[in-house]
Amino acid sequence: MRPISLPPLIILDFDGTITKSDTINTLFKHALSYQSSPARSKPQDFTSAYKNILSAYTSSYTAHLSTQPPKPSRVSVPQELDFLRSLRGVERASFERVGTQQIFRGIGRREWRGFGRAAVASGDVLSRKGVTELWDLLAKPDGAENETRRPKCCVLSVNFSREFVRGVLESAVLGHDPVLRREEAVDEDGAEIVDEVEIVANSVDAQTGMIYGPEANGEVIATSEDKVRVMRDVVRGWREDLRKSRSEGEKAGPSGGKCFYVGDSTTDLECLLEADVGLVMADTEPGSSLIETLRRIGLGVEHVSTFHDGHLPVRKEDRKTVWWARDFQEILDSGIIS
Repeated sequence: MRPISLPPLIILDFDGTITKSDTINTLFKHALSYQSSPARSKPQDFTSAYKNILSAYTSSYTAHLSTQPPKPSRVSVPQELDFLRSLRGVERASFERVGTQQIFRGIGRREWRGFGRAAVASGDVLSRKGVTELWDLLAKPDGAENETRRPKCCVLSVNFSREFVRGVLESAVLGHDPVLRREEAVDEDGAEIVDEVEIVANSVDAQTGMIYGPEANGEVIATSEDKVRVMRDVVRGWREDLRKSRSEGEKAGPSGGKCFYVGDSTTDLECLLEADVGLVMADTEPGSSLIETLRRIGLGVEHVSTFHDGHLPVRKEDRKTVWWARDFQEILDSGIIS
């Protein structure tokens, strides 16, 4: 067999993974500022509405926790998944509240994209070390003149606005100006792609302010269960593309033909388990609630610096270890994605 490695699929979470911290407060900050700007024909102050949304979510989440088994008693994967899936009503109700308050009404895709760029320029949003180098690897991998030989990558997020995510990536990864130029048109087909990397996340209907998901039925991505549902669609499409492009007698190298998922929170848990190789992004090992959760439910977690080729499972079912890293540079240096 020819030793040509089939390209991997790399799926990245956004908030806390590509960025150093969650961006939701920054997203709201820019939206509230835009809505109250004197430049608007009818400026509105949504500060009270925003505070009410936060208060309602906290109350709802706290009340729900009181009905669930306590954390120390959830010691298996099924038990933890049952808990995470039970949050569906809480999370979706919060998305609905944001929409019905109309905080985002009148904010178009171009504005969201500009918010993302401005957030990076102001320092409100910081990206993790090595993300630019990862993008370079994805865009220009050695020996990958053939498009089908390139690693495929997508960003999968529960963020309210994929256009905001796009703006952040354009500024943080590609170094674009914080202000969109007139010639930078918004894609008419609704796709959000940065250097061949597709962004799969929610969007805002500018006419109503309601949030909708990327699937045909508009179902939002709000929970770990939602993320893994969408991830499976991405993986199916990727595997079909591999099947069509794979030459006879060709085999996968150590990481070739495998799906990698990188995330930082328990919302990523099901995707980490679904992937062939799961990677946790964490500033420190002891301080990561996701690492603590993985170990509590019986999975091993090792730093990527200890990785060698023999650690990659032949089958997903054989995997016993999830890896963790502080940033993308550590992932690249480890050789786990090669």
